[in-house]
Amino acid sequence: MDERLVIAASAQEAAKLAASGAGYLAGGTELNRLGSKLHYEKLVSIRRIAELAKVEAKGDEVRIGAAVTFQDALQSELVPAYLKEALLFMGSRTKRNMATVGGNVACWRDDSYLAATLLAVGASVELMNETGATRRLGLEEWAATQPEHRLVCRLIVPAKPGRVVSKRYANTMESLSYLVVSLCQDGDAARVALTVKGVGAFVSPELSEAAARGAGEDELVELAYGLDVAVPSDMYGSERYKRYLAGVTLARMLEDGGRDGAR
Repeated sequence: MDERLVIAASAQEAAKLAASGAGYLAGGTELNRLGSKLHYEKLVSIRRIAELAKVEAKGDEVRIGAAVTFQDALQSELVPAYLKEALLFMGSRTKRNMATVGGNVACWRDDSYLAATLLAVGASVELMNETGATRRLGLEEWAATQPEHRLVCRLIVPAKPGRVVSKRYANTMESLSYLVVSLCQDGDAARVALTVKGVGAFVSPELSEAAARGAGEDELVELAYGLDVAVPSDMYGSERYKRYLAGVTLARMLEDGGRDGAR
């Protein structure tokens, strides 16, 4: 049960307060969700911290503060179009006005709106510890380790990573997704990431390599069938169906890219 709320005035204060085991509160869409598994005796609000509510361009990267809402990011001229496509996977504008980019990353749910797209483009996070020291980690490494109580200060994404396309599958626009497929192509290189309900978000080296050399649908489906992850059969579909859908979706993305390049 969440019993105490402290409103932090700075990122360093928030990180210091949370070092004792408190949870961070931004938009609250996960903490206040019915059935949420996140419960803390003390919460530290970061919503009013100005330094975490900015979107900034720096070189060939865009830095998005943890307290930036989905809607604010959508309305920013600095946020790349490929990320806005993923932000719109959250169908409710009311929810987009509350939910924060940092919160969606920090929760790292297995039906995340953003995870697959961010992994595909090689995004990074900036973390802060209780002393105020910051550290940058690739998102894939952060997801594997998730240092305890470290404040996710910013999400860092490439401004122009190449061609990026993402496809989300859910029963309705506002339902939780059961599969997201994301592809990033830059020249001869490709990176494929998936988010699968019941599994989580991950980069597939096998599908990435196949996409880079322009593999066809049959091979991509076979590779999806062979992915070494425990895809569940559930109300959304069978394991085999989801694997097939991932392979076919990637094939269509590659075909569309080939047609665009031929024009």
